[in-house]
Amino acid sequence: MVKLRKTLLEEERLQNRNKEQQQWIVNVTKCGIAKEFQGSQNEALQQQKQWERGVYGDDACFIAHHEHTYVAGIADGVGGWKRHGIDPSQFSSQLMSNCAEIVRSGDFEHSRPDLIIKQAYNKLKMLNNKKPIGSSTACVLTITKRRLYSANLGDSGYLICRGGEIIFRSPEQTHYFNAPYQLSILPEQMLKEKKSFLLDKPESSELREHELQSGDIVLIASDGLWDNCHISTIAKLLYSEEDNIKQKTEEEGEEGQQNRSLQMSHASLQARCNSLALIARHLSADEHYISPFTQRALKHGIRAPGGKSDDVTIILFQVT
Repeated sequence: MVKLRKTLLEEERLQNRNKEQQQWIVNVTKCGIAKEFQGSQNEALQQQKQWERGVYGDDACFIAHHEHTYVAGIADGVGGWKRHGIDPSQFSSQLMSNCAEIVRSGDFEHSRPDLIIKQAYNKLKMLNNKKPIGSSTACVLTITKRRLYSANLGDSGYLICRGGEIIFRSPEQTHYFNAPYQLSILPEQMLKEKKSFLLDKPESSELREHELQSGDIVLIASDGLWDNCHISTIAKLLYSEEDNIKQKTEEEGEEGQQNRSLQMSHASLQARCNSLALIARHLSADEHYISPFTQRALKHGIRAPGGKSDDVTIILFQVT
């Protein structure tokens, strides 16, 4: 009798856990546009399938999950390496690829995204002659049940939207203006020259923890978004697209809403992600626009009118 009661209790706990996990569905999508891309907005969206590996110019990203934990990250490769004949995307893309492999293996602490970055970075350094030369920022988030854990190094970052308002925006990490914290692997010759380089460590990542609610939107982006879109613009785009999708769904009636709820949820999220990437690209080419980058530059006595041409990479999560 005692054994039967114990078995029933275990089954009940398992059912409750499964029910809780089913109640928390995470939708996720991404969109990016390389700085060098010269096509139209429609062509940029059509190109997304060709960019499935998550590399947009010097930016790179990943989305992966293990069991009920979702993990995503963005690395912005430092473009200055091009002056030395080095492709900056090699470092950022391999760093993110390593992160994805670690997550899929399940060999990580769900509450320590900084350790995912550290493991991925160490794997790069162990490649000996094949290790990629370069530098990049790194922003990695894990979402498990109601908790969001973040590790941010540099000027990529994330924000959380709730009920149409931005309730959190991660601060930048910079050594000085336009010089973000960054992970680096340098050529032996540069190390021998003993010049001054930015050599930050994963341990310098800023760590945060947040409790999420149903309906929350989490946005991760490279500085191609932050330098060109004001926070108010981002909030407006996130929720105007949601309202448009909601209105179309309501017109179908109750049955249509039930049949298409998940499909529309993902479609809505993708539409918002696309809109943000496209508006950031558009504003980056506006020579008369007073961008966030322009405003920050002025505070440092630097005149930099207009938008800032850059790669744009965006990942959106929504908890439903």
